[in-house]
Amino acid sequence: TLVHCKAKDINTMQNVIEVTLPSRKKGKIGVNVRPNWQTALDKIKEKYIIVVYTASHQSYADAVLDFMDPSNKYFPHRLYRNNCTSVKYEGKEVYIKDLSIFKGIDLKDIVIIDNSVVSFAYHLYNGLPVLPYYDSENDKELLLLACYLEYIAQYKDLREANKKFVKIDEYRAKAIEEEEHCFKAEKNVKRLEKKS
Repeated sequence: TLVHCKAKDINTMQNVIEVTLPSRKKGKIGVNVRPNWQTALDKIKEKYIIVVYTASHQSYADAVLDFMDPSNKYFPHRLYRNNCTSVKYEGKEVYIKDLSIFKGIDLKDIVIIDNSVVSFAYHLYNGLPVLPYYDSENDKELLLLACYLEYIAQYKDLREANKKFVKIDEYRAKAIEEEEHCFKAEKNVKRLEKKS
């Protein structure tokens, strides 16, 4: 959501930083930082507590966050892969960010922002999907996000605002419809293959 990182072809990236991998080996990664991130987070911090909740390993995530924010002004609260719930989805391991780990904070007061809807599968109405970021200098996603969050802060239940404006139910219904359509098409292909 905030950055795009990769370990190969790092010379094409805006920044190159050293990270310690979970294996304790050191390596270099390329990091593209989403434009306007400081402006957006300054605006968001006026009404919200920001918690970075990433599916990345802590050593890797901390290296990136410390590079972006060496004074820890923006990212003092951090959760990592070990705070996620690992599940199998279509044969792959995915990490779900379970908001129930926030003890003493009502879910009505939490919004999770991610470019992967799967990451907030347990709390769809708390979720706010954003476009993935790779390298566009013209990206305005975080500025739009800051405006949206400022607007919905007036709601007593942030989930109700998301239901109204994000319309996750419509996306969910469409996804189910597409999955059913793909399943029927797959059955038809298999039937045709048997005939030939």
